Amino acid sequence: MRPTIASRQRVRGQSLVELLGGLIVLIPVLMLLVDLVVIFMAVQVNDTACRDAARAAANGRPIDYNGKSATSFGRAQAVVNQLNKAGGYIVGPTLLPLDDGVKTGPVNVQPPPSDFGGQYQGSYRVTTEITINLPASLPGLPSSIKLNSRQEFPITFTESNTSSPN
Repeated sequence: MRPTIASRQRVRGQSLVELLGGLIVLIPVLMLLVDLVVIFMAVQVNDTACRDAARAAANGRPIDYNGKSATSFGRAQAVVNQLNKAGGYIVGPTLLPLDDGVKTGPVNVQPPPSDFGGQYQGSYRVTTEITINLPASLPGLPSSIKLNSRQEFPITFTESNTSSPN
């Protein structure tokens, strides 16, 4: 016995309703997965930029010394600028400037003795910020997120000996 036209139409209608019911659940899950992938990538970029900037800054002169200007902040800024993205879903990272909470800058630095050079004591702290514009923001959730990363490395810069024998 062959199915009638009416029974075939009922089966198609039921399949369509089941498909739509499944898509109502599946589409938000897929949107959430896309957002999580973008967030994961942004966290990786921000952490890498912060770590590399802190390492570069620790290898530069942290403070003005004997008439020579500090080079650490410029070194950190150059590293962050290489990874900076101006548009799209990931904006940044940007180097947060020195303020009273010491977001980026030398921490507890003691310079070497004047004229004799030597190793600096202390560390250099770098804080970066990245903004994530979520590609598939769900209603009720924020459409953008700001994340910070902070790294601190001991200063490895050594001043050369500038004294002359008498």
